Amino acid sequence: LGPLAEHGIRSLTGAMAPGNADDAVLADVAADVAAKINVMPMFIALPITGLTIFFDWSAVLRFGVRARNLSSDKVRHFADVWKRAPVSPVADLVLVYERLTPFVYFSRKPGTVHDG
Repeated sequence: LGPLAEHGIRSLTGAMAPGNADDAVLADVAADVAAKINVMPMFIALPITGLTIFFDWSAVLRFGVRARNLSSDKVRHFADVWKRAPVSPVADLVLVYERLTPFVYFSRKPGTVHDG
C-alpha cells in the first residue's frame, strides 16, 4: 500500500510543514515521513497508510478533486475538518501528521532545510 499512499503523504506533509519550506525540501520531508511510517509495526503502519489513501480520495467528495491536487491551504482546511471528526481514527490520522511532519522537518541535517 505504500506507493498508493505516496500522494496523500505528500499532501498532508505539505500542509503540516512550516510555511517557508521549498518544494525540494517538502519532497524530502514527505519521503522521510513515508520511510518512518514504513518502519512502524504493521498494526500501526497499515491503518495510517489506509487512512492516508482514504484522505486523499475523500477530498473528491468535498472539493471535486483528490487532496493531492489541492493547495496546501485547502489540504490543511480539509485536515482540520478530519481533526474534528467524531470517528477517532480519522482525527488521529491528522494528529500523526501534525506531529510527525514538524519532527522530521526540524530533525533534518543543518544546511538541508531552505528558508525559501
